[in-house]
Amino acid sequence: MKAYSIDFRQKILDTYHAEPISQKAIAKRFSVSVFLGCISLWRVCQKRVKMKKLVKLPNKDEVKKMTPSDQEQLKAHLKAAAEILYKNTDPTELKSFDSIEKSLRQKMLEEVGPELGSFFFQQYQELKQENPEK
Repeated sequence: MKAYSIDFRQKILDTYHAEPISQKAIAKRFSVSVFLGCISLWRVCQKRVKMKKLVKLPNKDEVKKMTPSDQEQLKAHLKAAAEILYKNTDPTELKSFDSIEKSLRQKMLEEVGPELGSFFFQQYQELKQENPEK
């Protein structure tokens, strides 16, 4: 069985949020099974409702694109980070494409990822403090 398209799922979610309607009624209206359609729908809706309280989800047309200036700045910072990671990499790990890829992935997991995750989590915590759930 194929997965439902994103547009179709979004239409179901929009209907669920726009109308006071039961899960069974949604399943019947959109010809999806109550179990597959609505239980999954219910979980997605619960997660989305919690997130909407914290952050307004943008429409497709409202997605913020990175400015050319920000792109250039990010590229410069990534190059500087790459130079630091390269300088701190054992030369034996730079002998083949596979070993380079493995070394880089390891550094991403150990050094880069946790820092990015920490920053994003800190921003989330600050946003949560500004907009506490009622």
